[in-house]
Formats: sequence, structure tokens, C-alpha cells
Amino acid sequence: MLNDVTNETGAAPADGQAKALTAKGNDLLLHGRHAAEAAGTFSQALQLAPDLLDAHLGMAEANFALGQFEVTREAAAYVRRLAPGTTDAAIAEALALCLDGNYPQAQIVLEDAARRDPGRAYLHALRGYVLRCLGNDYDASLAEAKASRLASSADLRSLFPQVQRYAAPATMAADGAAPRMEPVRPAAPPMTPGNYVRRRTLQVSFATRGQPIVTYSIMAVCAAVFLLQIGNGGVTDALQQTNVDVANGQWWRLFTSMFVHYGYLHIFSNMLSLYFIGPFVERIYGTGRYLLLYFGTGLIASLTFYAIGPTFNPAGGASGAIAGIFGVLGAFFFANRNQMGPAGSAMIRQWVVLLAINVAINVAYSSSLGWQAHLGGLVSGLILGFLLLPRRSNV
Repeated sequence: MLNDVTNETGAAPADGQAKALTAKGNDLLLHGRHAAEAAGTFSQALQLAPDLLDAHLGMAEANFALGQFEVTREAAAYVRRLAPGTTDAAIAEALALCLDGNYPQAQIVLEDAARRDPGRAYLHALRGYVLRCLGNDYDASLAEAKASRLASSADLRSLFPQVQRYAAPATMAADGAAPRMEPVRPAAPPMTPGNYVRRRTLQVSFATRGQPIVTYSIMAVCAAVFLLQIGNGGVTDALQQTNVDVANGQWWRLFTSMFVHYGYLHIFSNMLSLYFIGPFVERIYGTGRYLLLYFGTGLIASLTFYAIGPTFNPAGGASGAIAGIFGVLGAFFFANRNQMGPAGSAMIRQWVVLLAINVAINVAYSSSLGWQAHLGGLVSGLILGFLLLPRRSNV
């Protein structure tokens, strides 16, 4: 059920939300100097729009400030592939050169970019950092002052690692060629447990950008539980929802029943439905909201079955939560119907048709399907979908 919804028409709203998050991240970085929060915001933007150039550049800049140099290098390389020959690519190249300790070449790249595009605050701030590493404090002060003016008097020096002077002694090459300077790389912050956890979190976040990890994780857990059910019938008895057991204090069944399935067809149809609609809703609402929506509507579905369902009939399955996500999808379509134009009306019609089909199935098989849970999930999904609707972008 619920398996025919596609995600093409959601591209424009998703891109708008991603651009709004990127603008917020840039504001956090350039005006608040909150590099960690900015990095998280850029990561959220990339989950919605994995090829958004400004978000990748923001990731490179924010993680350079945090000393997350592996993430900086990866993001900078992505920017250079997406937009070669642009100011964004020049900033990304300069960051990569700084990571290699090649400050003289980074200065050349930044000076050329500053002549072509003199209005970028971060570019001048990075130029000031490079000049300080080269020992040219006077010109560095001028560059930093210009960056501050362009950033509404903000001091951007905190966005860079500790200055490391490019002052290693020259060594003569073995073939008698010109002296070679040994580069000095930027110093990363001291490795503390907190820094280590933050670094790994950001690396995982960057590596999984744009991937519906919550949807896939739920599918994996459901599959694992089903395998346990096959091997041990007691697992089903322990996890499924029976209202008489819930009334006797076994409240965990309201949650664990969402992972129980009765047979191959049951789990296949539910996972297929989740596969088609889950990733779209997760990308639109974001990982955190989606997690709340899935399990929130799933618990409400279980509570609805407890309130009006049979006392002794067992119940289980992800369909209550999936009905909730289907309701969330309907809320999103209705709320954005004007932005999506004619395609929005078509998607709403498709959503209504799928809803009618599922209502008919529930009526026809009401004795074997927990229609109460489906109803609770659907209604709560519609309500929560509107309440947690991502903020519309003005970008």
C-alpha cells in the first residue's frame, strides 16, 4: 500500500529549504562565529540538496574553523568540481593549499580572486590568515579590516586555526636546484574526547548527506526483528501489542509492536511502502523531525488501537507509522500546493486516490487489519505534518 508516490515534484520546496538553511549557516558563521552550529546547519542543507554549492563551501569553511581538516578537504574538492573557475572554487582551492601548508600559492590564488570579486568577506579574512602565516602582519591587518567591514564589523579571525608561521629553514635539493621550503600546516585543535566525538559526528554527517538514513535504519531493524521472529516464535509474543497486556502494565508493547510483522507478505508490503514514501518525507522534513513524526504517529496509532481496538486480538506492524508518514506527506502537499503549481494539484489527487484505496482495503479486511491503528496514524500524521512543516524559504 501507499507505494506509488514519487518525489520529483518536491524538488523545488526541498531546494528552497536547503537554501534557507545555507543562508542561516552563513549568518551563523560570518556574524555569530558559531562554527559548530553552522557546520550542523550546512549538513542539514546538504541532506535536502546534496549538490548545493554554497552549502559545500560553507561546510569547508566551518570545518576549517573547527580543525576538522579531513571534512574541509572533501568539501573543498566538491566545490572545485561543481564550480571550476569561480570565486567559490578559488576559496576552496586556497583552503586545500592551506591544509598542505602551501601558503605562498594560497596567497596567489586569493589575491587573484580578490581582484575579480572584491566583495567577499570570508575571502579577505582567509587572505589575512594566509598573510599572517607568511609573516606579513601589516597586509594581513588590512585584509582583516576589509573583511570586518564587509561582514558588518564582525571579527572573523576566530574562523581560522592558530597561525603557524611559514618560517621553516630552506634546504638545498639533492640535484642542486633552488632551495625548497618545508611547508608548515595549520595546527588542529587539541584532541579531547569532546573534539573527537564532534569530529567523527561531522564526518559521518558529511558522508551520509542526502541519504535517508532514518528510513533505511527502520527498515533494517524491522528486517532483523522479523528474522528473530522466524527463528523464535516467542519474540512475536513478547513484542506484539495485545491490549489486555498493555492494560496490565506492559506499555512497551505500544512501541515494540511497530517492528513486529506476521509473514513475508506483511513485512514486504510495509517495507515497500516505507521505501517509496519515507525517503521523500525524511529529506523534506529533515532527520530530526522525521524521527519524531515516524515514532510519534506510530505511538499514536498504537494508542488508538488500545483505545478502540479489540481487547484480546494481537496487533503489530509498521503500517500505523507508515499511515502517519502518509498523512505527513498529504499535509506537505496541501501546504505547498500553490508553490508546486499544476504538479501540486496532480500530487494531491494521487494522494487522495491512494488514501481511498487504502480505506477500501481496511474496510474489506477490517477483521484482520488493525484499521484503528491506521486511522490514528493517518489523522495524527496530517496534524503533525502541518505543525512541524518546514519553514518556507524566501530565498
